[in-house]
Amino acid sequence: MVWEYSFLSFLQAHQTAGMSSLMGFLSFLGYADLLWILLGVLLLLPQRSRKTGAQVLAALLVTFVLGNIFLKPLFERPRPFEVYQALIPLFDRPDSFSFPSGHTMAAFSAATALFCNERAGGTAALLLAALIGFSRMYNLVHYPTDVFAGMVIGIGIGLLVHFLFTRRRKPVNEPKKSRA
Repeated sequence: MVWEYSFLSFLQAHQTAGMSSLMGFLSFLGYADLLWILLGVLLLLPQRSRKTGAQVLAALLVTFVLGNIFLKPLFERPRPFEVYQALIPLFDRPDSFSFPSGHTMAAFSAATALFCNERAGGTAALLLAALIGFSRMYNLVHYPTDVFAGMVIGIGIGLLVHFLFTRRRKPVNEPKKSRA
């Protein structure tokens, strides 16, 4: 899409050394989902947050399977720098497909699972997820629609995992409550 190229070209034209360092660091935080995996594991340790840690890790697992095994090969969208030679990525040149953004999807799935259980930490994680998503565009390795799709899918996965972990099952022989 022309508007996506225009947006990425705008970002490239306005890159600064300080901002590029920050965006590189943010992309690094999302590399291989290590930050989010570490968060999930750390949340498993204290008794009170095991449910949250399990949800974060489950969301990451679903994200990996859905995004990297099914969606990226299904859409086979090339990276922006592969289509437009004028776009030169700042750091990495991923060799996987572009759609959806795996960094963004993982960040939002983990952050949403955290937010559903712990509002304060989850709010900070959602902000970090948004910054990681933006960094992928700033670094010129994803189109805006890759990042947007990663955000939407990630939030959906985080909500689904939270729902599956928290839904209550009625025992088969439980009597129905009367309305009296």
